Amino acid sequence: MRRTKRIGDDRCGYVFIAPYYIFFVMFVLFPILVNIGLSFTDFNLKSISFVGVENYVTMISDSLFWISVKNTLIYVVFTVLFYHGTGASAGTCAEKCGAVGDKVLQRDHIYAICDIHGGYVHGLAVDV
Repeated sequence: MRRTKRIGDDRCGYVFIAPYYIFFVMFVLFPILVNIGLSFTDFNLKSISFVGVENYVTMISDSLFWISVKNTLIYVVFTVLFYHGTGASAGTCAEKCGAVGDKVLQRDHIYAICDIHGGYVHGLAVDV
């Protein structure tokens, strides 16, 4: 006999996921929304005044902003290609060499190790 689902049956599941949503709203969603609101103002500790999109116009017209965008894109493209490329290459080489074990799991394991190692080495290089 099939049991019909009642409205209160999922209450236990909601109790278990509630802390995640509470912390997400408090520490992720709320700060993002506050910062979006503050980006349309001229804010200092003494006063706050609404300036609209003037901050964005100033930012877009600044040449330093576009230099930083270019540098960020170059950094992201090369680090992603390098870390993932070395990991995929090492995993593929291990698979082609006929190493012992499940080939798919082994390839993915080497791929993850190369990604983690690349991130660690990059962290050491940046943390001068």
